[in-house]
Amino acid sequence: MVDTKIEIRNLYKVFGSDPEAAMKHVHAGLSKQELLDQHGHVLGLRDINIKIKLSVLLRWRSLTDSLGLFVPNNSVKTLGNRSLYP
Repeated sequence: MVDTKIEIRNLYKVFGSDPEAAMKHVHAGLSKQELLDQHGHVLGLRDINIKIKLSVLLRWRSLTDSLGLFVPNNSVKTLGNRSLYP
C-alpha cells in the first residue's frame, strides 16, 4: 500500500510579465538562461515531482511542535476529509 499523502507532479513556476507564453518556450526546450536572455522571464521551477508520505508529515509536525514553531492547526491537521491525527 502506498503511503503517499501529498503528491506534486510537473510543477513549473515562471516569473515575468507573460508566464503562459514563456511556458511554451520552456516546453520547447529553451534553457533557463535562454528564457531570461531572449524573453526576460525567469524560470524558477522546472518539472518538480515529489511525493510526501504520512510519516514525513508527522515527523515534520513533531519537529515544529518541539521547536515551538507556530503551525496553524488547520494547515496540517487534515488532508481532504481524512484527519492526520487521531
